[in-house]
Amino acid sequence: MLLYESDKYDLALLQLSDKAYCPVIRSAPSDNLKYGETLYTIGNPVGLHHVVTSGVFSGYLKLETVEMIQTDAPINPGNSGGPLINKKGEGYGINTIIIKKTEGIGFAIPIEMAINEFDL
Repeated sequence: MLLYESDKYDLALLQLSDKAYCPVIRSAPSDNLKYGETLYTIGNPVGLHHVVTSGVFSGYLKLETVEMIQTDAPINPGNSGGPLINKKGEGYGINTIIIKKTEGIGFAIPIEMAINEFDL
């Protein structure tokens, strides 16, 4: 069930009826990221299921008014909206965009922005 939508960040907050089939990812402060730290994306790109890719934290980039997390972990179509996590499974961000005609330049919304947007 859809609870809230955020046009500002192109996000939606959903409530699932069966918690037994929905694992929870703990959040971690995105300002704790260290350059070169290994990060993972999870998603369902191009109709594939449960795809995990890896890369490193490359820095922050301010896009319009949002400071985004930059990674070279592949964010393919279908990974948008999925988590950007570390090896402990802690969520730093939500995979959002790539820069077209490049490889290995992707961005995630810091998890704190989603938490604040939905007042969680």
